Amino acid sequence: MTGKFRHFWVAVWQYLNQPILDRNSQSIWIPKRFWYLYKLELLEKCWQKKCDYKSHHH
Repeated sequence: MTGKFRHFWVAVWQYLNQPILDRNSQSIWIPKRFWYLYKLELLEKCWQKKCDYKSHHH
């Protein structure tokens, strides 16, 4: 349960610390849209991680 809260607060922190007038990055002002894109980015990071799981069944 704490993992969900941690991801929530990390997302809130990133939302509040977006660059405002930076031409190289685009700020997202709609919280629902930001949350959607945050979860999408998190999923992409998870897919790119190397899995160290080794099956015991050959």
